[in-house]
Amino acid sequence: VMITTNIPTGFTFNPAQSDPSCALSGAQVVCSPTSPINPGQTINVPVVFNTPSTSSSPVTFTSNITSNEPDSN
Repeated sequence: VMITTNIPTGFTFNPAQSDPSCALSGAQVVCSPTSPINPGQTINVPVVFNTPSTSSSPVTFTSNITSNEPDSN
């Protein structure tokens, strides 16, 4: 499983407070959790950003999740 998250303008990735499987890759954070994920299982993969001092409104992050395993659903 690979999780990619685009970094909004002005924000910086905080690897010290994020999941250890996450790393900066260009303008994205890429996470590759190493634990197996079973069907129907939910996992949390924290990705932490430092916000700019000028940020005053909520920011929505979108992540993409990909897998090499076929989805049987």
